[in-house]
Amino acid sequence: MLSLKNYFVNLNIFESSTDSTVTDEEKEHQRRSNIISTRIFFIVLIIVLFGLAIIMKSRSRNTLITVENPSEDQFINLPSDAHCPCSRISLTYGEFISIQTQFHQICSSDFISDRWIKTINFGSNTTYFSAFDFRTEGSAIFQSLESFCRLSKDYAIQSIDSFNKDLFISQEVLKESVFQSQANATIHQFQLSSPIGFSTQLELIRKMIAGNRFLSALQTNYMQYYATPYINVVQITVHNQILMDPEYSSFCSCRIHIDCNMPSMIFNEFRPSIEYMPPYDKILMKIPGMVHGCLPVNTILLSTLECFYNQTCLNSLLSSLSTNEPFTAMSQFEQSRYELNSTMQTIIDNLMIEEWVIDISYKKYYKQCAPLLCTYFKNEKYDWRFVLIQLIGLLGCLTTLCSFIIENIVKFIRRRPSQNIESISCKFTCLIY
Repeated sequence: MLSLKNYFVNLNIFESSTDSTVTDEEKEHQRRSNIISTRIFFIVLIIVLFGLAIIMKSRSRNTLITVENPSEDQFINLPSDAHCPCSRISLTYGEFISIQTQFHQICSSDFISDRWIKTINFGSNTTYFSAFDFRTEGSAIFQSLESFCRLSKDYAIQSIDSFNKDLFISQEVLKESVFQSQANATIHQFQLSSPIGFSTQLELIRKMIAGNRFLSALQTNYMQYYATPYINVVQITVHNQILMDPEYSSFCSCRIHIDCNMPSMIFNEFRPSIEYMPPYDKILMKIPGMVHGCLPVNTILLSTLECFYNQTCLNSLLSSLSTNEPFTAMSQFEQSRYELNSTMQTIIDNLMIEEWVIDISYKKYYKQCAPLLCTYFKNEKYDWRFVLIQLIGLLGCLTTLCSFIIENIVKFIRRRPSQNIESISCKFTCLIY
């Protein structure tokens, strides 16, 4: 223990002078200076190394991290600034989005079936009904309704098919929240534009019919009168139909307003003439929600289906028809986006769709995008291993520099007084002479 203490007390890493002219006293002075320099050297070196270690450890660096063929779980855990280029930049929406539709229950009911349409005309001759009687145009009305259901379904299928073929451009893999937001916005726009396109086409057709003043075979918008003023001569006179609401005594001309309408009624009168509206006291039944319009298409668009949600009302209507066929009213309690008194115009303007069933699959999107690699910069502190390696690399330079500076400083400070006196004396002598 004592020898170890003596070793550290006399530790000297600096070389002593080998000059034979140096006295023992000077050698001892130099040895003491070297021991002091050694002690200072180790203290300074330790302080410098410790200071450099603290400085290095407190600094941070950006490290480029590369993840090859990352799975979805790996991608989810990557930082938000990670760059993951897709192997396929353009994808079709149909590869990761599924769109299905549920239509209004009228489109799956008996009221657009051939059985119902034939029931309205069964056992009756419509030429003996007034043009204002429901039984005159009832068959045509529900044929129009069936056509709207069929056309709405076809248009929806075509629109969805077209949407599925549209391209979704994605240069990099999107985070699930961003992907869902963009997909929802696109689908919302599609849901708005599809019904608008259908209703625009329908409105165009209606205006073309009104503008060209086509005559209905049922004579609901124009009425023909036949006369034979001379032998072998038939005179045909065409007059526009005037619709009147007997309850409010209001009149409307089909020539001026294509959407003229009055309540749909069944009259208790059978006459071969259809030139006039039967008197108010001949009304057998007013059909709730239904109207009589200038054309069967206008009639169904302006009508509601209130009576066909009510079994009592439906039975009353069936009692006015020559049939024993049973029909069940639609359910009032089935969940629907439409009110019971919504007009068919409102329903058809929405493609008769009750619900859009949307399935957006992020897994399918990620699988089709299939990034080959992800890169990102990771900001991290230097670890102690890195600091130690750096300090070891600097140790040689620090040792040389510190030893040189400390040795010379100590020598300068510990100069012997005799040397100073001799130096002064020499300078003084030289000055005299």
